[in-house]
Amino acid sequence: MRILFVSREIPPFTGGGGIGSYVASAGPGLVAAGHQVHVLSCAPGQASSDVDVDGMAVHRRPVGVIHGLRRIAGKPGGLRLEAAASVYRELDRLGTFDVAEVPDWLGEGLLVSWRGAVPTVSQLHTPHRLTQEYLGRSWDRADRVADWVERSAVRRSTLTVSPSKLIVEELRTRGWLDDREVEIIRYAVDWQRWGAVDPVERTEPVVAVLGRVEPRKGQAELVEAVARAAVPGARLLLLGQVADPAYAEAVRSRAAQLGVDVTWAGQVPRAELPERLGGVRVVAVPSTFESFSMVTLEAMAAARPVVLSTAVGAGELLTGTSAGCVVPLTDIDGWAGVLSTYLTDPAEAASAGEHGKRLVREHCDPLTVAAKRVRAYERAIALHDERRHRRAR
Repeated sequence: MRILFVSREIPPFTGGGGIGSYVASAGPGLVAAGHQVHVLSCAPGQASSDVDVDGMAVHRRPVGVIHGLRRIAGKPGGLRLEAAASVYRELDRLGTFDVAEVPDWLGEGLLVSWRGAVPTVSQLHTPHRLTQEYLGRSWDRADRVADWVERSAVRRSTLTVSPSKLIVEELRTRGWLDDREVEIIRYAVDWQRWGAVDPVERTEPVVAVLGRVEPRKGQAELVEAVARAAVPGARLLLLGQVADPAYAEAVRSRAAQLGVDVTWAGQVPRAELPERLGGVRVVAVPSTFESFSMVTLEAMAAARPVVLSTAVGAGELLTGTSAGCVVPLTDIDGWAGVLSTYLTDPAEAASAGEHGKRLVREHCDPLTVAAKRVRAYERAIALHDERRHRRAR
């Protein structure tokens, strides 16, 4: 099968977010299963190039600017329409594909889905509608245009998949999804690569958070929890770029006030993350919303216990297990208690980590996930052909 991933983010070139991590993890599994995988990355200002990344053919292209569009549609809407037009233009130049997978974010697959020349599978991550809401930002005409682009791209796609039930329920509650069925397929993770880090027993009491420093990621609440845990020598490691300087300053100030030792590591190349996790006792994901969280899977693959908020989709994997804990973000004392257990008892942390590692191997092995994705692609191809035959009658 000849498969195309449409994704502006593709490590190590563009983006350090979850979508890029997802593509970098899912693609090689499909390659190992014998499929041709291409990635089309249209990003502003990048030069055109074609390179191999872990067996995937990555096609990097610039985004075409449509003069006056951002003034008419607003910046968020204009950026998305330019992205969709650029993907549509480049797809013809890359040849034919059996199926194209497109993300909800940016609505890059809008024109590809509308054209209908290739079956499209839309992958739910976190669309603009939810990020704006959970960041507490205002909503104006430009945001409505951006939301229309992303929502239309998903609704016009042949088939939709999601890594969790959580985001499906969130979007259905808001009337964002139509009545289509959405199949749950977990993300893939290279557990062998992440499993090569140092054992958790050798670590110091370090809690790590991986992600952009912004209110949606919950670093402020975690500072409070670490302070209440009151574990001697405990340290908080923040890995990720500062997306909201005012919020970062508030976190820094509160940590100093409470006496919490915080290391601000900034954005770290993806290739260096396993080594960084080697020095971490526990990984926390205190987000106000995460459709799934690749960080959680990678931490579990590295045999680290995880502590998640109830608004993180990966928590669905932890139900009934001892691989970590799921705690409401508002329950700071609950967070403090769980963190204290792992930070003061390396054996308990190791036991939870080993359970997590087994869960990842069972549910998120790249070849296992690749087989599920291929079956979804096959259904999309059959549905696409059926619709074309109906229109031709």
